Amino acid sequence: ITLLSGSAIVFPDVSSAALGNLLGSTSGLRPTVNSASTPAKFVDWDKAISAAADRFPEGRLRFVNVPDRPDQPLVLRMKNARELHPNGRTYVVVHAESGEVLESIDATRTGLGPAVFNALYPIHAGKTGWPGYRALLALMSLALLYIAASGAYLYLKRPRRLRRLPGETDALRSN
Repeated sequence: ITLLSGSAIVFPDVSSAALGNLLGSTSGLRPTVNSASTPAKFVDWDKAISAAADRFPEGRLRFVNVPDRPDQPLVLRMKNARELHPNGRTYVVVHAESGEVLESIDATRTGLGPAVFNALYPIHAGKTGWPGYRALLALMSLALLYIAASGAYLYLKRPRRLRRLPGETDALRSN
């Protein structure tokens, strides 16, 4: 489980595409809107946060990507109540000044493929909310540490046989 989830985390584009094709997907994992129709002169935080709260009333705000340029939208990342990911994978893209919602992605309605992909990080990191799973991950890590340490110990303590050189006889060796 940790090997597969770690590999999927290292190669997110390939694994999310494969899971989406295999298990089905209704929308993308990340927002696609890169620019707003009119540039914003300032960020109206009240409008932006209330627009996100209106779109997802049960969601909790986790991250805000502030735009670098005035023509870029504000991206708010939220966590819905039914999401396993600790930081959530729900996005609301709003116009920074007007608070108009340009795009939203509800991670709980993206299909089975993205849902499995979004669950890989919490499973890999032990953030599932079940303490028994964290204990299992701790035992696995101790077992891997034991295997590595015992392998190194056995390698260093192995019996060393003297190697015969070509043309060497027992008589020459005893001198």
